[in-house]
Amino acid sequence: MGRQNPPGELKTEYDANCLDYNYNDGNVYMHPCHGGANQQWLFTPTGELKTQYDDKCLDYNYNNGNVYMHGCHGGGNQKWHINPDGSMGTQHDAKCLDYNYNTKNVYMHDCHGGANQKWVHPQRDANIADSANSETSMIYKWTG
Repeated sequence: MGRQNPPGELKTEYDANCLDYNYNDGNVYMHPCHGGANQQWLFTPTGELKTQYDDKCLDYNYNNGNVYMHGCHGGGNQKWHINPDGSMGTQHDAKCLDYNYNTKNVYMHDCHGGANQKWVHPQRDANIADSANSETSMIYKWTG
């Protein structure tokens, strides 16, 4: 999952809102950024996505598509990845994390490449750097 797993805000390329963990009901939605612990997201070395607020994991409810915070259990629906292009998904299926900008809810949806499915987080930058370093290493092996 990258070299350092830095915490930070999780936004989309669509607007300036942040992914927010509503600790009153466990739902996750987009909200104006305020820097709180419930908006500071961290990819663990094993692929879970947590906030600095508590030890719960972002969970994909594959029955209804919603994502929310739940006790960590290690299932594929709690194993997240962020790709260099900004798309995010789980090991469970090929759907992408999607921001419904009308309701502000976040859920899993078929991937379409829109700005509301392109996520920005320090881990994305770390993954891009790791990818570039891997490519440089491969070029060196072929030419060196």
